[in-house]
Amino acid sequence: MLAVNNLRYEYPGVTALADIQFQIPPQSIVAVVGPNGAGKTTLFRCLACLEAPFSGEVRIDGILSTEDPRKCHRLIGFLPDMFGLFEELTVEQSLRYFAQAAKTPEPQSLALQVAQRIGLAHKLSARVSELSRGMRQRLGIGQLLVKSPRILILDEPAAGLDPDARAELSVLLRSLRDQGLTLVVSSHILTELQEYADRMIVLENGKILSDVGTGAGQSTRTAALHLEVETSVERASDLAKHLQSLECTVLLQDQGTLRARTPWTREQARQIMHDLIVDNQYPLYQFQIRELDLQEEYRHALRK
Repeated sequence: MLAVNNLRYEYPGVTALADIQFQIPPQSIVAVVGPNGAGKTTLFRCLACLEAPFSGEVRIDGILSTEDPRKCHRLIGFLPDMFGLFEELTVEQSLRYFAQAAKTPEPQSLALQVAQRIGLAHKLSARVSELSRGMRQRLGIGQLLVKSPRILILDEPAAGLDPDARAELSVLLRSLRDQGLTLVVSSHILTELQEYADRMIVLENGKILSDVGTGAGQSTRTAALHLEVETSVERASDLAKHLQSLECTVLLQDQGTLRARTPWTREQARQIMHDLIVDNQYPLYQFQIRELDLQEEYRHALRK
């Protein structure tokens, strides 16, 4: 649905994006995260065909963005981190206005349908100025949906929302994915991304540091491996070296306690246990594999 190949963008004296490359399949949610200044907003503006890259390309459903940006715009809905709403209009009037601006048939009926999709059907007659921040965010997304985009690009949609509003936003984004949309989302709230993102791309200084799957369907996980052994420091050092031979990255070694990071499946976990305990008879008295959450994945990517 969206393909980025060797994308490069520069400001005077600064490389904002350095040969970025990734692909996003249809009906998925991809989170783009990174520290301030990492290049996320520049990337999103290039994806939304609002900026032309210095080199490389962006393809939206196979269409090259620099050749036909208008056609790409019809497929994309982009919500920046700071967006405006018509404060004196009602929710229904706002949605109908954007439906009319997009020249959609039956804008009145479409406005009601979109209000239902975003959970604002009970607020149709409320003025925008009366809405909570979470409802305003939903309305901003609704104004994109009236033109029936295939891709939504949302820059910090959960910024400033309270916990309940963030949870409601997570439900909304998952439902939009289930309805067939592809979403690209940025956020600094990684625990929230765990609720709905299928994949996380970590960006820093205009470069991709990590690209990991997070969805329940992922067959291979990244996991924290915690081991404790009743043995000497030397024996623990031998174990650390052995773990490295099993493609485990040792993160901590403190006498008889080791922590490592490893890509794994259940079968790989079984093989590691068999190798350490049966084949090599390491005297383990604690063995734990725990899937890394997005916060840990993010910190690990930045430490690489």
